[in-house]
Amino acid sequence: MTLEEVFRFLSDYEFKECEAQIRASNITELCHLTPDRLKKIGITNESVCLEIYNAMKKHLDIKKYSKVFNDPIHGHIELHPLLVKIIDTPQFQRLRHIKQLGGGYYVFPGASHNRFEHSIGVAYLAGEFAKALKVKQPELNITGRDVLCVQIAGLCHDLGHGPFSRLFDLMFNPEADPPTKDWKHKEASLKMFEHLVKTNNLEEEMKQYRLKIPTDLTFIKEMIKPLKSDDTKWLYKGRDENKSFLYEIVSNKQNGIDVDKFDYFARDCHHLGIRNNFDHQRFIMFARVCDVNGRKHICSRDKEVANLYDMFHTRISLHRRAYKHRVTQSVEMMIKDALVEANRHIEIVGSKGKKFQLSTAKTDMEAYTKLTDQVVEEISKSTDDNLKGAKEILQRISDRKLYWCVGQANPKKGKIIEELIESLTKAVQKQDPEEMIAEMLESLKKDLLKDFHYRRNDGQITVQVTEKKENLKEKLDKVPDLGKDNFEVIVVNLDYGMKDEDPINKTYFYSKEKPNEAFTIPISEVSKLLPECFSEVFIRVYMKNFKTETEKNNAKKCFREWCKEVDYEIPKMDDDDDPSSGTSAIQSGAFGRRACKSFEGKTVGGAINGLGINDRDVLCAQIAGLCHDLGHGPFSHVFDGMFNPQADPSGEKWEHEDASILMFDHLVDDNNLKPVMNEYGLITEGDNENDLVFIKEMIKGSLKNNLPQNEQLYRGRNNEKSFLYEIVANKQNGLDVDKFDYFAR
Repeated sequence: MTLEEVFRFLSDYEFKECEAQIRASNITELCHLTPDRLKKIGITNESVCLEIYNAMKKHLDIKKYSKVFNDPIHGHIELHPLLVKIIDTPQFQRLRHIKQLGGGYYVFPGASHNRFEHSIGVAYLAGEFAKALKVKQPELNITGRDVLCVQIAGLCHDLGHGPFSRLFDLMFNPEADPPTKDWKHKEASLKMFEHLVKTNNLEEEMKQYRLKIPTDLTFIKEMIKPLKSDDTKWLYKGRDENKSFLYEIVSNKQNGIDVDKFDYFARDCHHLGIRNNFDHQRFIMFARVCDVNGRKHICSRDKEVANLYDMFHTRISLHRRAYKHRVTQSVEMMIKDALVEANRHIEIVGSKGKKFQLSTAKTDMEAYTKLTDQVVEEISKSTDDNLKGAKEILQRISDRKLYWCVGQANPKKGKIIEELIESLTKAVQKQDPEEMIAEMLESLKKDLLKDFHYRRNDGQITVQVTEKKENLKEKLDKVPDLGKDNFEVIVVNLDYGMKDEDPINKTYFYSKEKPNEAFTIPISEVSKLLPECFSEVFIRVYMKNFKTETEKNNAKKCFREWCKEVDYEIPKMDDDDDPSSGTSAIQSGAFGRRACKSFEGKTVGGAINGLGINDRDVLCAQIAGLCHDLGHGPFSHVFDGMFNPQADPSGEKWEHEDASILMFDHLVDDNNLKPVMNEYGLITEGDNENDLVFIKEMIKGSLKNNLPQNEQLYRGRNNEKSFLYEIVANKQNGLDVDKFDYFAR
C-alpha cells in the first residue's frame, strides 16, 4: 500500500484534518494507524485515534467480505459488504421472483431476467459513476460515505415493484383499488427499504461503515424517490446544495439520464435480442460536474450530444418493439384481469397476523414481501372455486388464446397546417415568384409546423385521446351480440422519457476548451435528421372473447367507422403480428429453429440433396427440439441429478428424458394434437415411419452405434436416415443443437 492510498483512506472517511501529521510521520501502511502510533505523531484526542483505528479495521475488512458477482452485462463486479448484507435479506431476494419486463416474457422467450439482477447492475453503475467523478474532480469532495449511499440507493430503488413490475402499479392497482389509482411503486420502495433496514437490524451495520444515521438514510431515500424541484429553493435534507449532482446519478428528474436507464437499456436489449446503440461507459467517462446558476449539475461533453439522442431513441425503440408490443399488452391485460378476478379471494398474512388482499398488501410490507409473480402459480394450482375465472384466463395465456387486437389509430397529424401552407403558397406565388418569397414561405412553414408540434405536445392531444377512448368504448359495447365489457380500449404513449419535451433541452454540456462552463445545445445545431416531435399517442382496442370470424369482423367494422367519424388514421398492421395468430407472434430464440437451419444446408442442391430429407423430417426434428426438455423437474438437473436419487433410491435410474417422452405423449393426447399433425402431413398411426415414434426417439437421443451393421437401429426412420438422430441429442459425440443453444444462451 502506498502513501497515496493512505491519504485516499483519510479522505474517504473524512479524516483530512489529520493528513498533515500523518504525512510528516511517513506512515505508508494502513495497519500502522493504531491508537498508540497516532498519539506518538501528535494526534492526542483519544476518541479521534480510536475512530481512525476502527475505520481502518473496517476498511481492511471490506476487501475480505466483499463479494464478486458475474453479471452478463457488466462482467465481474465487486460489491461492498454492506450491499451484500442488503442483498441477503428476504426483502431483496423477493426481487428474484419479479420479471423485469412483466408479461413480455410470454412474447420474448429471452426476456426471463428479473428485478434482482437489474438492481445489482444499477448499484454497480451508481458506484462506478460516483467514483469516476470523485477521481476526475477531487474538488467536489465526494466521500466514501457519499459513494456508499449512492450504491445503496441504486440497489434498493426497485424494492417496491409488485408482481410483473409495472403491470401492478399501472394496470392492476388502478382497477383493483381505485382510491389509490395514483399509487406508484416508488412509494413502496421507500417503505420496503425502511422495513428492510429495521427488520434486519442494519442500522448498526451501517454505523460500522461510518454512515451517519438518520442523515444518510434520509439521503438514500431521497435518491430512491427524488423530489420534483426547480432551481430556486433547495428541498433536500440528506445532502447540502453543493452536492446536488449526487441526486442525478440514480434517478435523474432533471433530464432522465441516469444509471437506472443505463442498466435496463443494456440488460433489456441483451435479453430481447435488440441492438443497444447507447454506450453508457463512454458517457460516464466524459461526464463532469459544472456549476449552473449556483447549483451543480452533471454535464456531458458537447460532442456526446448525438450519443445521448441515441440513448433516447433506444428508449422509444424498446417501448415500441417490446414494452408496448401489441401481443405483450394483450398478455399483460389478461394477467391484470386474472389478478383483479382473484383479488378478493387470496389472503396474504401480514404484520400481527392481519390478512390483506392482493390490492391492499402494498400497505403492509410484511405482506408485500410475500407478493411476487408466483401469485399466478398459486392461482393456477388452486382448487378454490372462487378462483375458477382467474384460472381460466391464465390457462388461455398458456394455450395462446389471447385477447385479440382489433386495431389501433391515432389523430391525424398536421392536416390543417399543411392545407394552410399549400393555400398560402399558391396565393403568394401568383403575386411575386421571386426567390425572396420562396425563402419567406419556407420560414413560415417551419414556424407553423413548430407551432403545431408545440400545441400538439402540450398535453392537449393526450387529454383528447383519453376522452375519445371512453367514447369508443361506449360505441363498441353497443355492437349487437358482442357483449358489454368485452372490449378494452387503452391509450398508448411513446415518448423520450419527458412526455412532450426534448430531454436534451434540459441537459448541460461543456467544451474541451472550457470544461467548467456549462451550456445547452439547441436541436438545430445537432442534426437536421433529429425529430421535431418527442411524443406520440394512439388508441389501441382489444377484444376479450370471440367465437367466430363474423364477431371479429363486426368489431373491426365498428372500430373503422368510429375512426372515420373522429378523423383518426389507422396504420397498416401486419396480421402475422396479431395475438390471434398464436405462436407466430412469439419473438422466438427457440432452438427448434436451429434444427431447421441445420437441415437447410443439407437440402440445397448438389450431391447432398440425395440424402432424401423431406418436410416431414424437418418438422419432426423441430418438434423434438422444442419438446426435448418437457420432462425437467424443479431447478432442472437438481431434480434428476440430486433430489431424485436421494428421495427415491429404490427406483431405477431416472432421467428427465424419460419424463420428456411421457410429457410429450400427455401433451399430444390432452390437446388432441394428432389431427393437427395429420393436417401438416405427419404420420401418427401405424408402425411404418411413425412420426410420433420418430420424435420421441430423437428426444431420447441417438444410440451409441455398437449394433451389427445390418441391424435396424430405430423404428421412426430407417438406417439410411440415422444421421437425423444426431441433430437434437447426439449420444455419439455430444455435438448437437441442444448444446449449440445453451452454450450461446
